[in-house]
Amino acid sequence: MDRKEIEKDYRVVDGIIHHPGKFEGEPVWAPHFYEAFSEGWGDEYIFGYDGNTTVHSIITLSPTDREQFPELDPETIAVHCWEDPSGFFSVETLTKDEVLELEARFEVMYQEEEDAQLEEWVCDRCGHEHYHSCESCPCYDPDPNCICDDDFNEDDILVEEEGGD
Repeated sequence: MDRKEIEKDYRVVDGIIHHPGKFEGEPVWAPHFYEAFSEGWGDEYIFGYDGNTTVHSIITLSPTDREQFPELDPETIAVHCWEDPSGFFSVETLTKDEVLELEARFEVMYQEEEDAQLEEWVCDRCGHEHYHSCESCPCYDPDPNCICDDDFNEDDILVEEEGGD
Protein backbone atom coordinates (compact mmCIF):
# COMPACT_ATOMS: atom_id res chain seq x y z
CA MET A 1 0.00 0.00 0.00
CA ASP A 2 1.60 3.27 -1.04
CA ARG A 3 1.28 6.66 0.60
CA LYS A 4 -1.37 7.94 -1.83
CA GLU A 5 -3.60 4.94 -1.11
CA ILE A 6 -3.13 5.36 2.63
CA GLU A 7 -3.98 9.07 2.56
CA LYS A 8 -7.01 8.30 0.42
CA ASP A 9 -8.29 5.50 2.67
CA TYR A 10 -7.46 6.96 6.11
CA ARG A 11 -7.85 10.30 7.84
CA VAL A 12 -4.27 11.46 8.47
CA VAL A 13 -3.42 14.52 10.57
CA ASP A 14 0.20 15.58 11.06
CA GLY A 15 1.44 12.18 9.91
CA ILE A 16 -0.77 10.21 12.34
CA ILE A 17 -3.79 8.11 11.37
CA HIS A 18 -6.97 9.41 13.01
CA HIS A 19 -9.24 6.77 11.58
CA PRO A 20 -10.90 4.23 13.93
CA GLY A 21 -9.58 0.72 13.71
CA LYS A 22 -6.40 -1.30 13.40
CA PHE A 23 -4.09 1.68 12.64
CA GLU A 24 -5.63 4.41 14.79
CA GLY A 25 -2.90 6.52 16.41
CA GLU A 26 -0.14 4.99 14.30
CA PRO A 27 2.11 6.81 11.80
CA VAL A 28 0.93 7.25 8.21
CA TRP A 29 3.33 4.52 7.10
CA ALA A 30 1.85 1.81 9.38
CA PRO A 31 -0.57 0.34 6.76
CA HIS A 32 2.31 0.08 4.27
CA PHE A 33 4.32 -2.02 6.71
CA TYR A 34 1.24 -3.99 7.74
CA GLU A 35 1.02 -5.21 4.17
CA ALA A 36 4.69 -6.27 4.29
CA PHE A 37 4.11 -7.80 7.75
CA SER A 38 1.12 -9.80 6.48
CA GLU A 39 3.11 -11.12 3.52
CA GLY A 40 5.99 -12.24 5.75
CA TRP A 41 8.64 -9.84 4.40
CA GLY A 42 10.41 -9.44 7.74
CA ASP A 43 11.99 -11.62 10.39
CA GLU A 44 9.00 -13.00 12.30
CA TYR A 45 8.79 -13.77 16.02
CA ILE A 46 5.70 -15.32 17.61
CA PHE A 47 5.07 -15.33 21.35
CA GLY A 48 2.22 -16.76 23.39
CA TYR A 49 -0.23 -19.58 22.92
CA ASP A 50 -3.90 -20.58 23.17
CA GLY A 51 -5.28 -17.57 21.28
CA ASN A 52 -3.15 -15.11 23.24
CA THR A 53 -0.46 -14.80 20.59
CA THR A 54 1.48 -11.69 19.62
CA VAL A 55 3.28 -11.71 16.28
CA HIS A 56 6.32 -9.44 15.85
CA SER A 57 8.28 -8.70 12.71
CA ILE A 58 11.40 -6.67 11.99
CA ILE A 59 11.24 -5.31 8.45
CA THR A 60 14.33 -3.73 6.89
CA LEU A 61 13.65 -0.46 5.08
CA SER A 62 14.04 -0.35 1.31
CA PRO A 63 14.90 2.68 -0.85
CA THR A 64 11.23 2.72 -1.98
CA ASP A 65 10.08 2.92 1.66
CA ARG A 66 12.32 5.96 2.16
CA GLU A 67 11.02 7.64 -1.02
CA GLN A 68 7.38 7.21 0.00
CA PHE A 69 7.91 8.11 3.65
CA PRO A 70 10.69 10.73 3.82
CA GLU A 71 9.75 11.50 7.44
CA LEU A 72 11.49 8.25 8.48
CA ASP A 73 14.69 9.20 10.31
CA PRO A 74 17.90 8.61 8.28
CA GLU A 75 19.25 6.55 11.23
CA THR A 76 16.29 4.17 10.95
CA ILE A 77 17.20 0.91 9.23
CA ALA A 78 14.12 -1.16 10.10
CA VAL A 79 10.58 -1.07 11.43
CA HIS A 80 9.42 -3.27 14.29
CA CYS A 81 5.79 -4.27 13.69
CA TRP A 82 3.53 -6.26 15.95
CA GLU A 83 -0.08 -7.30 16.09
CA ASP A 84 -1.64 -8.03 19.46
CA PRO A 85 -4.27 -10.69 20.18
CA SER A 86 -7.02 -8.06 19.73
CA GLY A 87 -5.85 -7.33 16.19
CA PHE A 88 -4.34 -3.90 16.80
CA PHE A 89 -1.20 -3.20 14.82
CA SER A 90 1.70 -1.13 16.14
CA VAL A 91 5.00 0.03 14.70
CA GLU A 92 8.23 1.61 15.87
CA THR A 93 11.36 2.62 14.00
CA LEU A 94 14.69 1.00 14.83
CA THR A 95 18.33 1.99 14.43
CA LYS A 96 20.97 -0.69 13.83
CA ASP A 97 21.74 -0.92 17.57
CA GLU A 98 18.04 -1.11 18.45
CA VAL A 99 17.55 -3.98 15.98
CA LEU A 100 20.37 -5.90 17.67
CA GLU A 101 18.94 -5.18 21.13
CA LEU A 102 15.43 -6.25 20.11
CA GLU A 103 16.67 -9.47 18.50
CA ALA A 104 18.62 -10.29 21.67
CA ARG A 105 15.52 -9.58 23.80
CA PHE A 106 13.43 -11.84 21.53
CA GLU A 107 15.97 -14.65 21.94
CA VAL A 108 15.65 -14.38 25.73
CA MET A 109 11.85 -14.36 25.44
CA TYR A 110 11.94 -17.47 23.23
CA GLN A 111 14.15 -19.26 25.75
CA GLU A 112 11.82 -18.30 28.61
CA GLU A 113 8.79 -19.63 26.71
CA GLU A 114 10.62 -22.83 25.84
CA ASP A 115 11.67 -23.30 29.47
CA ALA A 116 8.08 -22.76 30.62
CA GLN A 117 6.87 -25.44 28.20
CA LEU A 118 9.44 -27.90 29.56
CA GLU A 119 8.24 -27.59 33.14
CA GLU A 120 7.12 -30.89 34.58
CA TRP A 121 3.43 -31.59 34.14
CA VAL A 122 1.64 -34.44 35.90
CA CYS A 123 -1.46 -35.91 34.33
CA ASP A 124 -4.56 -35.47 36.49
CA ARG A 125 -5.99 -38.72 35.17
CA CYS A 126 -3.16 -41.22 35.63
CA GLY A 127 -0.38 -39.40 37.47
CA HIS A 128 2.27 -39.92 34.78
CA GLU A 129 4.80 -37.13 34.42
CA HIS A 130 5.11 -35.28 31.13
CA TYR A 131 7.55 -32.53 30.26
CA HIS A 132 5.22 -30.16 28.55
CA SER A 133 2.99 -27.45 29.87
CA CYS A 134 -0.21 -28.13 27.98
CA GLU A 135 -1.53 -31.27 26.28
CA SER A 136 -3.76 -29.15 24.02
CA CYS A 137 -0.66 -27.61 22.43
CA PRO A 138 -0.23 -28.71 18.78
CA CYS A 139 3.30 -29.96 19.51
CA TYR A 140 2.19 -32.01 22.54
CA ASP A 141 3.85 -35.42 22.47
CA PRO A 142 2.67 -37.58 25.36
CA ASP A 143 4.75 -40.29 26.96
CA PRO A 144 4.10 -43.42 24.84
CA ASN A 145 3.58 -45.40 28.06
CA CYS A 146 0.94 -42.99 29.34
CA ILE A 147 -2.61 -44.26 29.37
CA CYS A 148 -4.02 -40.72 28.95
CA ASP A 149 -6.09 -41.04 25.82
CA ASP A 150 -9.67 -40.83 24.64
CA ASP A 151 -10.25 -44.47 25.59
CA PHE A 152 -9.37 -43.85 29.22
CA ASN A 153 -10.71 -46.51 31.50
CA GLU A 154 -10.17 -46.47 35.26
CA ASP A 155 -9.65 -50.25 35.16
CA ASP A 156 -6.50 -49.63 33.09
CA ILE A 157 -4.89 -47.91 36.09
CA LEU A 158 -5.79 -50.80 38.35
CA VAL A 159 -4.34 -53.32 35.92
CA GLU A 160 -1.15 -51.30 35.59
CA GLU A 161 -0.83 -50.80 39.36
CA GLU A 162 -1.39 -54.49 40.03
CA GLY A 163 1.17 -55.35 37.38
CA GLY A 164 -1.16 -57.71 35.56
CA ASP A 165 -3.17 -57.65 32.36
